[in-house]
Amino acid sequence: MSADMKSYDYLWTTERADWVLVKTPRAIAPVIYNRSSRRVLLIEDNDLYAAVVTEMKNAGIEVFDSIPQ
Repeated sequence: MSADMKSYDYLWTTERADWVLVKTPRAIAPVIYNRSSRRVLLIEDNDLYAAVVTEMKNAGIEVFDSIPQ
């Protein structure tokens, strides 16, 4: 795992209960969303973003079709 990826591993480890993926009609990849703070995590590097989303999915992070309540 790269150092950049390591800085996001909390998404699927220590804070995994807070983070989900939300599909949106305008985006190719799902949005990384924190259901506790109700904020979206932006990662400017597209390749890193795709790798983080893949890792989250592989770790079993839930994927929703809309923002969960």
